[in-house]
Amino acid sequence: MVLRAAVYAHLLCCFQVQCQVCRTIVAAFQDVTWEDSWADLGTQEEVFEISSCVQHKRLIKEATNWDDCDAILEPDPEWTNWRVMRRIACVCLMSPIYRRPCSDGPMFTNINSGVLVLMEGSNVLDREWVNENLVRAWKNQCDEQHSAICQRFPGSVFENCWPLWVVDTAQECLVSGNGIKSYVGLSYVWGEVSMLKALRRNIHFLQSSHSLRSYCQGQEVIPATIRDAMQWVKVLGERYLWVDALCIVQDDEEVKQTEISKMSGIFANATLTLVASEGSDASSGLRGLKGVSKPRELKFRTFELGDAEIATFPKDQVPAESPWQERGWTFQEWVFSRRMLFFNFQGAYWRCWNASYDEERMLSKLPNPYSRFNEHVQNWEHLCSQKSMPDFPIISNLVSQYNHREFTYPEDCLFAFSGTANTLQHSLLGPFISGLPSCAFNIALLWQPWLKLESDNKYYACRDVPPRRRVASPSSKNADVCLPSWSWAGWQCLLMSPLWPALFEWIGRDRHDHFRVATTVCIEGLLWRYKMKSSPEEEGVAIEDLFQTYRRQYVAEDSIPCPRGWSRQPTSNKSADYESDRLTKHWVPQSPFCYKHVSDFHAEYRFPLPIEELREEPKNVPGMVFAPFIACRTWKSASLGYSEGQSPHSSSTAKSRWRGTTPDEPNSDDGGTFTTNCAALDVVMLSSGRYINCLPRDFIMDPFLIELLNELPSIPRPPIRPPEFYNILWVQWVDGVAYRKGLGKVRKHAWDSLEKQEIDLVLG
Repeated sequence: MVLRAAVYAHLLCCFQVQCQVCRTIVAAFQDVTWEDSWADLGTQEEVFEISSCVQHKRLIKEATNWDDCDAILEPDPEWTNWRVMRRIACVCLMSPIYRRPCSDGPMFTNINSGVLVLMEGSNVLDREWVNENLVRAWKNQCDEQHSAICQRFPGSVFENCWPLWVVDTAQECLVSGNGIKSYVGLSYVWGEVSMLKALRRNIHFLQSSHSLRSYCQGQEVIPATIRDAMQWVKVLGERYLWVDALCIVQDDEEVKQTEISKMSGIFANATLTLVASEGSDASSGLRGLKGVSKPRELKFRTFELGDAEIATFPKDQVPAESPWQERGWTFQEWVFSRRMLFFNFQGAYWRCWNASYDEERMLSKLPNPYSRFNEHVQNWEHLCSQKSMPDFPIISNLVSQYNHREFTYPEDCLFAFSGTANTLQHSLLGPFISGLPSCAFNIALLWQPWLKLESDNKYYACRDVPPRRRVASPSSKNADVCLPSWSWAGWQCLLMSPLWPALFEWIGRDRHDHFRVATTVCIEGLLWRYKMKSSPEEEGVAIEDLFQTYRRQYVAEDSIPCPRGWSRQPTSNKSADYESDRLTKHWVPQSPFCYKHVSDFHAEYRFPLPIEELREEPKNVPGMVFAPFIACRTWKSASLGYSEGQSPHSSSTAKSRWRGTTPDEPNSDDGGTFTTNCAALDVVMLSSGRYINCLPRDFIMDPFLIELLNELPSIPRPPIRPPEFYNILWVQWVDGVAYRKGLGKVRKHAWDSLEKQEIDLVLG
């Protein structure tokens, strides 16, 4: 782009900048017409060899670490110039594009600097203390400009979800949360430090004025993170703070579980959430509040371009990973908070649903329209509404993100997810059973650890984070620990995303106009019951799999009356416009009709669900049922074997009887292939399935289907009969109870030919 003459005239008046390259860099901070644009600084030769100015050379080299880069080949002829960029409310430098050697051929790359800031007038950053006025300005700007998005959670499921207690930072004590509609939440990592907690024996004392000012009884102290948060609440012009250690009575189990189940709503209703993002425990504090907390450690360097002073910041002031991001309890706090003020050892930064602020960008006086939280808005507006439809892709993604997080006490895994479950059950038409949605229980049982795809289309288990069985900590005082092997909650691992791809079969076209293609469909599952004890005397409670029931009734039947709120409509032809559908080979003909609901007449579904009928029922069912056991009547076989030492998804020929997925058992690191020629294994049948279409191989995330296609390397069309299979669970028996070791598929004809025994199965 070409900078206007008026801009240069302004620069010459304000700064004595003689060098053309320096002028262009400084102009990036002055020309307010720049938005997501750039200006050329010159070629490598012009910037570093022809120019005699040493100031911009030092700035560019040190800001980009240019001298430390690897050996470089010839530059790309289409981008030979250095540039100064303005992107997402920041100014940075960008090198020319070069070709680097790579095993797969030349790789194009370039080097960027961190954020640049013009230090002018009051725009001077303090290395030790956060600018309190600037932080208040972030909140005020959001209050004034983002009210339609950020001030109220876009949904009605949290209308009656308010904290029982809050901290009054003015009176420095606990007060009832009844009637208090504006409070700040605190999200932090507890760690192993000893600290003051609300207990039945001290809850009355903590309600006394100034009881929190100097509380110290033995080793029970108010940790730095909570004390600093109380002061930041005052700085931000608020009065009340919610922090779990003080606002939940920790030794009253009934009240504690009630409040934990409300935590998603508590953070959703908070006017703002303070986040101690880099602290390893509650004693780390919120750095940078002058006169209160420890100083921060803001890292930047300054360079002179004429009379102008430019500060450069590291490429990533915010750590990619931190203890806060890895902890399971903080997941729902991140997901449901509308506005978050993060504190790390470098300082503070702001994220809301409409903007992203930090000190270096705000001091640059640049427009800042971007926030990575924007992606949450439409999803949560839909998902957390009382009238929303089940959104299985979002729910699947949430569970996948959550399950690899860490817990000091692994038995907390389901408790920490219960707040999220309470929110999701409004759209899921039923509770979670130990982490699995009851409305689609047979499909939910088919969760798998994450698999990586090798270049030759063979799959293997993710070895970076192998599945690890969660067991209760030795110090656990909870006798009723619920970490069943049949649920993802019983294992710490990355989960396949999409977690339950067969659920996508329900959606023909979603509300975002995305056409969904499901490769498998669960034909017939089992009738499951959940139980609190494994004994046969306890019959258990039936799990209502609505997904299976209504699919069986409506997917190919056009004469049954639709449930209230639904109508049967001709299928849209728009799917033919999508690349994925043009490449899809359908084993099962697409239905000429679809179903639409009055809440979103744009979306298309392959069968209806009883949305309106269930919404009218009293909502007295908890979001999470903590059930350690499930039971059903099914078939068992010990005629299959497991060949260790082979790749988990290696060659499967027509002679093989079946294919299994990678075992969940971490001791089986080598994986293997399930055949009929090795030592016998105990397996039980979970459900039957078939493939309804076939995506191009590059899109297939099912190793079993890949092996089937490998047996038919060149087929002009899919087989007339869709491939059918059974979902099989490899189990280990302990005192008459079966425990999951691995999940797999067996071809229908192979399973039908095996010796089997019908049993009453109890999974633990």
